[in-house]
Amino acid sequence: MAEDRRGAELSLALPMRGVAVTFAVAVALLNAANAVAIGALDELVYFRLDSEANPSTWFSSVLWLVAAALLAGRAVRATAQRAGWWGATAFAAALSMDETASMHERLSFLPGADLLPFGWVIPAGVIGAAVAAVLAPWFRSLDRRLQGGLAIALVTTVIGAVGIETVAGFYVEDHGRDRAYLVLATVEENLELAGAALAITTLARAGREPVSP
Repeated sequence: MAEDRRGAELSLALPMRGVAVTFAVAVALLNAANAVAIGALDELVYFRLDSEANPSTWFSSVLWLVAAALLAGRAVRATAQRAGWWGATAFAAALSMDETASMHERLSFLPGADLLPFGWVIPAGVIGAAVAAVLAPWFRSLDRRLQGGLAIALVTTVIGAVGIETVAGFYVEDHGRDRAYLVLATVEENLELAGAALAITTLARAGREPVSP
């Protein structure tokens, strides 16, 4: 039994190490292109991390799609709270879609959108809170390790996507989209990438364990 367990841990460690290296290389390349683009300002805006429909948004979309696939795998095998697993799958898939379709940018028409520089923040926060309330019973049913990993991933993502972006919005109002703003945007986007990567790592590790609600 001990040898089987060590073998399983080794088989998990090897692909996880490969995933970590691939992620690190991809993020390094994206940040290198972003640094060059910041230096060039308007000439290479396509390669900035804060731009839409570019390699960085595609990469972030892929990360959340992988997380959705891992959640779907757990949903299929779940013996309880199956609706919660599928709900979490849908949420991760929506985050993936949003990275490429920029759906959050279309929320500025909703009530409360005019209270902050980036109008989508408050409507998106309300939607996020509603999703959290619906998924709360599922989340409470998870084991402590899975809860902790997913909580850290979510908090990291929210700090970047909502916290840093709100600060950047107020900065833009006074100073415009200068290099300091682009640095803030870089921090924001890297936090979002880190949150998605943490979710994948947590779910991949949990995927080798028996499903228990």
